[in-house]
Amino acid sequence: MIYLTGDTHGGIDINKLTSKALKKDNLILTEEDYVIICGDFGFIWSPETSPYYKHDLHWLEWFKEKPFTTLFVDGNHENFDILNKYPISKWNGGFVQFINKKVIHLMRGQIFNIDGNTIFTFGGAESHDKQHRKMYLDWWPQELPITRELDEGLDNLDKYNHKVDYIITHAAPNWFFKQCFPNLTPDNNVLSKYFKYLNQYIEFDHWYCGHLHLNKTINDCTCLYNQIVKLGEYFPQN
Repeated sequence: MIYLTGDTHGGIDINKLTSKALKKDNLILTEEDYVIICGDFGFIWSPETSPYYKHDLHWLEWFKEKPFTTLFVDGNHENFDILNKYPISKWNGGFVQFINKKVIHLMRGQIFNIDGNTIFTFGGAESHDKQHRKMYLDWWPQELPITRELDEGLDNLDKYNHKVDYIITHAAPNWFFKQCFPNLTPDNNVLSKYFKYLNQYIEFDHWYCGHLHLNKTINDCTCLYNQIVKLGEYFPQN
């Protein structure tokens, strides 16, 4: 079984995955199950010279001891200098990085076949507070995709005749953002334009994202934050 949830932010929003929280939600996860985090995983953050390095190691060990396997797409709050050093492997049809045997990064523009589902993944988002951050310390330009990643995604979708079961991203498509925040201006960047293309030309059953810190479904898109849903399920719509 595949489950999804929103950002964990390096432990800040990890409580939803604790045994106590899962039990409260009547979720009994096993070795056969996957939990996909929709970006801002945040545990690939601190360099070895940082006093917080042991904190990250502790949580990665915590994930390793869980019965389920944790999968994640990258968000905008990841240390891409560290993340990009992990070796790349092929797994279930797409390229991944094994952080450890129970934590796997689903790379951008990939299509995975998991439990009979075809899943297109594309991480990344734009940090709106980057003017208050320091580049390569707590903000990385790699948060937005490069041309090679965009093209690889389109090439993979071509192989599947522009049809997948699910799309999983960190950022939300602009139409969803505008319905949630009608008084705010949505992104106008390479990723938002790419998502507009996906929404118009790719056939899919449902789109899951994070980033907005909401638990909300509108039409065929669900944003996740501190709740967990099974793949294919979503929240009631008003």
